[in-house]
Amino acid sequence: MENYDQLLAYLCTRLEHFDNDCVTFLRKHSKKYVETEQKMNEILEHTAIKNFLINEDSIYLTEEEHKLFIRYMGLENYLYTLENAVIYLLGCHDTTILQSIFHEFKNEKESMFQKTEEQ
Repeated sequence: MENYDQLLAYLCTRLEHFDNDCVTFLRKHSKKYVETEQKMNEILEHTAIKNFLINEDSIYLTEEEHKLFIRYMGLENYLYTLENAVIYLLGCHDTTILQSIFHEFKNEKESMFQKTEEQ
């Protein structure tokens, strides 16, 4: 049972920090990711675009602002794609660790049943 509790604790902790790990990794290792974030921040310097993203009221964009908004959404989608790729790769790494934890848990559980049957 103790291994199971450790597994749950590990998984909960890992999931809480997974997104942060991904973004931190990309900011450290991907020049393209950092450049894309900078481009997005430049677009957000336009008050109309920032208001459009955060305001619930009706807001109208000019044709130029609309093009900027479309560009922003494309950049956001690109970052999302990069983040998903890293999440997938980190997941592959974590799978190896989880397999060993599951294996240990299974062995512990089987040994508990053997002890019960012997008694």
